[in-house]
Amino acid sequence: MLEAEGHQVDVHYLNIELAVDLGVEAYESFSDLSSERVTLLGEWLFSRAAYRSDAGDAREYITDFPEVLETAKDFGISEEELVLFREENFPEWLDEISQRNWMEYDLIGFSSTFMQNVSALALARMIKERSPEIPIAFGGANFDGIMGVEFFRAHDFIDFAVIGEGEKVFPELVRRVSLGEKEIKMSGVLSRHNSITPSTQEVRAPSIVDLNLIPTPDYTDYFETLEKYGGDSLLRGRRVELLVEFSRGCWWGAKHHCTFCGLNALGMDYRAKSPERAFTEVETLLRNYKISAIAAVDNILDMKYLGKFCEDMAESDWTLSLFFEVKANLDRAQVKSLASAGVTAVQPGIESLSSNVLKIMRKGSDSIINIRLLKWALHFNISVYWNILSGFPGERDEDYRLQANLIPLLHHLEPPNGVNPIWVERFSPYFNGHSPHIKNIKPRRSYYHVYPENRVRNEDVAYFFDADASEVASPSALAELSEAVENWRSLWKEGKRPTMFARRGPGWLEILDRRRSPARRISMSGWQAHAYNICMDNFKSRSRLVKEVGQLAEAPSEEEINAHIDRCRDEGLLIEDQGRVFALALPYQY
Repeated sequence: MLEAEGHQVDVHYLNIELAVDLGVEAYESFSDLSSERVTLLGEWLFSRAAYRSDAGDAREYITDFPEVLETAKDFGISEEELVLFREENFPEWLDEISQRNWMEYDLIGFSSTFMQNVSALALARMIKERSPEIPIAFGGANFDGIMGVEFFRAHDFIDFAVIGEGEKVFPELVRRVSLGEKEIKMSGVLSRHNSITPSTQEVRAPSIVDLNLIPTPDYTDYFETLEKYGGDSLLRGRRVELLVEFSRGCWWGAKHHCTFCGLNALGMDYRAKSPERAFTEVETLLRNYKISAIAAVDNILDMKYLGKFCEDMAESDWTLSLFFEVKANLDRAQVKSLASAGVTAVQPGIESLSSNVLKIMRKGSDSIINIRLLKWALHFNISVYWNILSGFPGERDEDYRLQANLIPLLHHLEPPNGVNPIWVERFSPYFNGHSPHIKNIKPRRSYYHVYPENRVRNEDVAYFFDADASEVASPSALAELSEAVENWRSLWKEGKRPTMFARRGPGWLEILDRRRSPARRISMSGWQAHAYNICMDNFKSRSRLVKEVGQLAEAPSEEEINAHIDRCRDEGLLIEDQGRVFALALPYQY
């Protein structure tokens, strides 16, 4: 957007330089999302560079989070070396970067997301100390809402902070800076020229409504930097996966905000690029960079894309792997459309296999809907990234024991990454007081090791919080489910995954069940095979299934049909939830 208005822009991918110096494997592990949610290791490593003598004691952090030593040791990094990274190596590395010719720029901007914050603050301070006349701007997800206001207040080397989306205000800010304006006051931008005290000012940049107006991402600087530091030798077989944004907000959250979710901050209203524009954007990225993988950063797939976008992608015949976050309420035809478009992985927000817990979450799905998604994703070779979450006020031990009992029936489907307690996220309904059973909300203790209390108000900058929750499941019930999940995962890691397939022919059906040993073969014929077939593609209400089978020429009695459904359920061939039944076997594929 800046180049379109005549500005010359350089993007500095310092993450690539750090990966080279630290080692790609160590870099990826240190920046892992689980670290962000618990230890803030990536932020802590730069805290000495950012806050100097105010930074906390390294040994106290390691005592609080001994797990970071295990992460470091995986890459041959000792405790002493990890401390040295934080105390000397990273400050020296940033100091060298700060000595580059930053004077050639009229404005230096930092976009901060995930664990990019402290390193960016440290470098910005060093640049400002050497070149105090260069204006410095910050923005990004870490600067949304009160977080940005507090970061701006606490770091006087930041001249401007964009709070919210930047497409409308940032080009205007750059224009005014380039014209040499000395006192810039803009709606949506905190500046040192604002007359209102930043810590109390409520400010948010206006959101862009038509995402089609946003240019296609320009990754030229990224690939030039990658090539400069080794290209293929640096990647060592890893593929480059470009990030694109087709939509913002969440169309489900705009109607029913999931109780634990803080994503989208104050911008929940859903906006999406047209399917035609999305296709053109993919085509442009493929043509310009010859990549083979694209990941959408959207929080949820626009359902319109299941039509025109997927059709155009399928017809293109390009070699491409796509990733989307989707809602779990996708049927067989919709999952097939995604697969035909080149989607090889999805994150569907399954979160649980308990209908009661999902209702508490306000997910708009239930157990049988989630299992349907797992079944058809596996059938169409789409990987599913998911977890089982716990810790929701109102949940019962029974909810987790039922899941533990259900899991052996699902061993042929892709398992979750694990069972994890929820954390309270800023901007979520739980954070905003939705539940009277969540109390004593306070920043996770890792924040206090990163941001000095005499400099930064952690209660205003934290995104992840600890809290006391009542009316939640017992540790024993969670342990039972965790054990079942670990067993499920181990079966998939062993290389010989459990399977369950159904072969079908005229008037007959045969199920080959290898979910456990010994394998078994179940044969059905006539109306019994027909009854199972009816709930293969999609779940059916029991009453509807009985009615459809009862319409056959040689119809059995309702009692016989119900007895057959009960037998199939008791033998683990189908599941029943809230009066609906769904066949677990996948269609046989040769």
